[in-house]
Amino acid sequence: MAELVNASLVSIAFLSIFAISELLRKFSKLKTEHTRKFVHFSGAVTALSFPFIFQSQWTVLALSVIFVFIMYFTKKAGLLKSVHDIDRVSSGAIYHPIAVYSCFILCDTAVYMTLSI
Repeated sequence: MAELVNASLVSIAFLSIFAISELLRKFSKLKTEHTRKFVHFSGAVTALSFPFIFQSQWTVLALSVIFVFIMYFTKKAGLLKSVHDIDRVSSGAIYHPIAVYSCFILCDTAVYMTLSI
């Protein structure tokens, strides 16, 4: 049950990051490159907590898959301009959740390897 609560809180955190980036883009007139970097940095800092709050790789995989779909569909629908409205071709918004999951797996493995030595 704690895993589900933590996943919900992390989802709210990521959705809040997206909302803040949209507000920054709209009201502060920041360029998309800056709001995009804000999302990547804030998302990465949030993801640093994953080894401490999630016990299962499956939870992190589920979150990553959900956010890959969110990024894909918001890009196709022309939403989330604070991330997607750039003048170059980029798939970073799709690869970022995949990288987060990959890092979680590597970190998790490293922790178990360290404990077994």
